[in-house]
Amino acid sequence: MVCAVKPDRSAKVTFAGQELTRIVGRKLTGLDWLSLIPAKYLPERMQRTASVAGGAILRTIRQVTLNRGGKYTFEIISVPLRPDRDGTVEVSTFFDWNPPDKKAVLLSLGEIVKPPALAEFITIVRSESAKSPPRPAERELKDEHQVKVTSQAAVRFVMNFMREAMKAYSAAGLDPTDYLIAITIDSQNVAHVQSDPNISHRYAGLIDPDWMRRGISRAAVSRTTHIPLETVRRRINRMIEKGILRERRDGIILSYGNRIDISLRTGKMRFDTHLVEQLAAELHARGVVF
Repeated sequence: MVCAVKPDRSAKVTFAGQELTRIVGRKLTGLDWLSLIPAKYLPERMQRTASVAGGAILRTIRQVTLNRGGKYTFEIISVPLRPDRDGTVEVSTFFDWNPPDKKAVLLSLGEIVKPPALAEFITIVRSESAKSPPRPAERELKDEHQVKVTSQAAVRFVMNFMREAMKAYSAAGLDPTDYLIAITIDSQNVAHVQSDPNISHRYAGLIDPDWMRRGISRAAVSRTTHIPLETVRRRINRMIEKGILRERRDGIILSYGNRIDISLRTGKMRFDTHLVEQLAAELHARGVVF
């Protein structure tokens, strides 16, 4: 299927293969694909579509119900082409449809427009982003006073960050090591979203749902945090039992619906933002220039 996407506005289907038309049971060419999305899913779907149009490959895994009964899981890949002069982006979407019953089709159109089981953004490297970032001036790096002031401010930032984290999450039975493991998992779950500034901007206003989170193994958590693997295993298993983490076939995720209240988590985000702003202001006041 090919759609002419106008980011945040429409996604007109300009081509739909015969097999896809048979599978969904409806002629798609000429329709605005976004008009088929239920209202409750539309805001996020528009963000997802615009993120692809902005320069990213999207890989989704969908589990659908077939008209002859049973479930079928398959993969979809969406790839953007270069934008036209008016900002329209042609997005080609490939459906890897190969169920055991070759005559099977979707039970209803709703099966293909609801949120997927899993989704992953794959950033397309842009030529300007491939260049190495500019290094600070050598005189700034050699300024030991600046290094000391920055280091002390960073330590205070970490102390304030962890103090607030323990106030917020001690009620859930987490200690600092548990918390480090949990935020590492959370960060890696959504790394494919955060790796691209454009996609990160579009998803900044929400806590990423489970189907958008990419699982991480216990071994990867151990490597990232430098916490012994056996300790990581034991603590992750305990947090799964507590309902904080969730284990899937692709690895561990910090579930959207975990037992830590969302208002508590969003409040912590606001506090962290305040800490970063405070750090920047403090460094500026002390004459630290980056």
